[in-house]
Amino acid sequence: MAQNKFWIMGGGILLSGVLLTGCGKKPELNSSNSYISSEKPLHVHNFNYITNRPTTKGFNLGTYQPFGYRTQKVENKSILFGPSSKDPYLSYECTDSALFVTTVNVVMAPFVLGMNILMGGICDQALVFDGEKFNEDAQKWVLTNNIDREKILEQYDTLLNSQKTLETAINSVVHTKNKELETIYSQYALTYAKNTPHILKKYNDTTGFYGNESLSKNIQPIYNRLDKRDSFTYKNYDYFIDKAFSCVSTQSCLTNMKTAEVQLHNQYEKDKSELPAVLSASISNYLKTLEEKTAVINLEVPKGEHQETFAKKTYYYTLKAPEQIKSTQKQLETLYTIKRVDFRDIYPAYSNKNQEIEIEFDPHTRDLRLRNNTKQFVQLNSISLYYGDNIYQLLDNQSANFARELAPESLSKNTIPNIAHESNYIDMTKTKSQAKKINFGFAVKYTIGDSTKNHTLYKQNQYLVYDLLKNI
Repeated sequence: MAQNKFWIMGGGILLSGVLLTGCGKKPELNSSNSYISSEKPLHVHNFNYITNRPTTKGFNLGTYQPFGYRTQKVENKSILFGPSSKDPYLSYECTDSALFVTTVNVVMAPFVLGMNILMGGICDQALVFDGEKFNEDAQKWVLTNNIDREKILEQYDTLLNSQKTLETAINSVVHTKNKELETIYSQYALTYAKNTPHILKKYNDTTGFYGNESLSKNIQPIYNRLDKRDSFTYKNYDYFIDKAFSCVSTQSCLTNMKTAEVQLHNQYEKDKSELPAVLSASISNYLKTLEEKTAVINLEVPKGEHQETFAKKTYYYTLKAPEQIKSTQKQLETLYTIKRVDFRDIYPAYSNKNQEIEIEFDPHTRDLRLRNNTKQFVQLNSISLYYGDNIYQLLDNQSANFARELAPESLSKNTIPNIAHESNYIDMTKTKSQAKKINFGFAVKYTIGDSTKNHTLYKQNQYLVYDLLKNI
């Protein structure tokens, strides 16, 4: 019995030692002493070829630093057994202390019948990048392929400097031309917007009734849209850099970059020779377009017949103006032709009297004033309005005859409704109105005091229609 206990304890300690060995912490990523810094680095793609545009995985040619790999430690809690990673530079390692691993695995062994030991033991683990191995493999690839990093990177820096210098030089030309474009647009746009002609309104009154009222319809200037031309595109010589890559040896890299530099210089010389003329021609065409568009101003002229009402009259008129003028034109005439006029609610002034009563009518307010000149009560029985060939009976409250009593020597004022159709004069002109006359008047039936005898105050006057309308 004692021997079995000893065996279990000894075996647990031995296995724990194995576990501790397996969970040992690996070295951190080492830095190489042969790093070569570069403003724009080159990369080795997937340990295969040198490129200036890294994509998936690889390392920096100058620093051996990895790209595309997960280099940060990733914790995984309570792993029951040792997992594996398909990435050759990633592996799981214990993050617990050696004492904790020994204690847990020895104590737990009797309860799980040794399964924890057979499966690798209970251990919190982390996915760790093996920087040391990666660094070694990167340097090994460089040595195996006889890559002279210093020469390649030096030549690459030279090529990039040439690109930067030549791009700056040629783009200074582009920049100057873009400024010229902006100046031209600003000058034309500003000047064109200020070209607003003074609109002089003239009137052709064919009716003879126009009273210099301000007619509201106006023409509207419509300016051509001045499109701002897109700026000239700045030159980019990345294409020649990209042509040099990929490469797999020192010689091929150097040869490609030198060839690219020659082509880069050739392209620059061509651009320097041709580009100014091309841009100037484009500016000249744009200037011509601006000149054409700013030479004229289009006009929106209200079409058809328009109407506007002022008090009791309505004008019907049309507008006439050119649909386009030169932008330098300072004044523009617009002709308003008044073709006809409608008048509504037109009544003549009227008065009549005898020794007993007086009647007075105000055509503007339609107020009817009745005065009793006697010292007795006067009973008004009815009032009739004569307009043209028609007679209209004035009603009291729209239901009965205009009947009311006037006290001795009193005055009564009443506003009558616009009941006469003849009070509307449609499609009138001065000539028409001067040729037309109308009769207008009132008839008042009344009694005095206690007498039942009817008395009448009646008179019609004749009016020339033009006299009624000319001052409306």
